[in-house]
Amino acid sequence: MLFTVIVPAYNAARYLEAGLLSLDAQTYRDFEVVIIDDGSTDETGDIAEEFSASAGNVSVVHKDNEGVLRARCDGIARAQGTYTVFLDADDRLAPHALASLAARIAETESDIVQYAFCQDTAFRHRIKTFDLPDGEYRGKDFAYVRRQLLAGKMNSIWSRAVRTSLLRADGFPSDRFKSVMHGEDILQSLYTFDRAASATIFAEALYYYRPNDGASTASYRSGQLAGIEVVCRELLEVARRWGSDYVPYAMQGAAVQYAYLLNILIGSTDKDISTELERIAESFERLGGLEVVRGAEAIRVDCLIMLKLLCRRRLRVLRRFAGSIECARRQTRRLLSR
Repeated sequence: MLFTVIVPAYNAARYLEAGLLSLDAQTYRDFEVVIIDDGSTDETGDIAEEFSASAGNVSVVHKDNEGVLRARCDGIARAQGTYTVFLDADDRLAPHALASLAARIAETESDIVQYAFCQDTAFRHRIKTFDLPDGEYRGKDFAYVRRQLLAGKMNSIWSRAVRTSLLRADGFPSDRFKSVMHGEDILQSLYTFDRAASATIFAEALYYYRPNDGASTASYRSGQLAGIEVVCRELLEVARRWGSDYVPYAMQGAAVQYAYLLNILIGSTDKDISTELERIAESFERLGGLEVVRGAEAIRVDCLIMLKLLCRRRLRVLRRFAGSIECARRQTRRLLSR
């Protein structure tokens, strides 16, 4: 069997059926589906069981809620496919997704096959976060792919197919990371890219990502900060192990994570957020603060300014600056949508 598709699902009844039907519509059929019902309290489990009963290649696991990282690990433990693909419960795969992946794997036998995604259900408008041209990367060239991961351009684990044996490799401390609810994709990806030796990049949109206002990345939650600090420490630690040339890219990735957290905090409320801003400043200082900013390979100017203001505790100025940037973004989106 070539593929296992793992679907972690928590209270996903609203969208799960559409995602599962996208698997049923695959033109390539040598695959299985493992649905992990992560302690759902809605009809998610019933939908998963009904789909399993109508298809011969689907298994369902019901478990207590432990978060998406543990759910994916539970799916990996049951995977029988040579490669694993991840599908979030509210998203979809293009009908030809597995066929396209199978063709690339037959050509290159790469450990990782990285692809683009979209936010339209017709799969017309691709979104490519990575800065690499299509092709095969192995040997010394694989360093380019690792740098993209460290810099935050390949964060999502659902944007690639991965050789299952690499996901199962000993050493991934999932129990230590089980409390991380933001950035968990990066943690799992770091350990995978540490063991991989090759990758194929192709910028075809095979995955539909549904914007979700209820997702952990859509609004600020106090617990996100602890997760981001863990993720960024791992980024820097792995980069140093890979070699000094990688460290500026990890610093870029860490800086982007903190700038993103600032943006969602400042954009989520008009209330007093001085306490949360101070917590973020203390966390970033523990990570290295200005050293991280100065060492980053390349970050946007607005992120650079925000992080320097954060390090210098100019928190009121930071909030006004970030608010003005967000206002400009909204006006730009409105103009473009006309």
